[in-house]
Amino acid sequence: MIKRSHLKSQELSRKLIKFRDKSAQESRGGLKARNVYIAGKRTSIRLEEEMWQALADVAERENIAKDDLLNLISEFKQPNSSFTSATRAFLLTYFREAASLAPVLEWVEKGDNEGVCTNG
Repeated sequence: MIKRSHLKSQELSRKLIKFRDKSAQESRGGLKARNVYIAGKRTSIRLEEEMWQALADVAERENIAKDDLLNLISEFKQPNSSFTSATRAFLLTYFREAASLAPVLEWVEKGDNEGVCTNG
């Protein structure tokens, strides 16, 4: 019998290989600079294509324009942090939080109510 942790490890390996191959194809140009508006002023930010896609994914999921999302990141970033660094840190934090909810969401989707304790 194959252990569940071994299967998860194999799945992670497949995802990492897919990521490596996709990154090699898409990131040949490295960082992509784009103009954005922060506090009404035009500025540019350089991110990897994967980061731009992640930003678009978050904006779509949260139903907010990318520039509005970037304005929020800029507003709440640490004073000693660069805007680019704050954007990457936000994206990492966002997806880590989403990943930490994944087991809970799987449980809810399965409808497994066994062991659920309700007060009342």
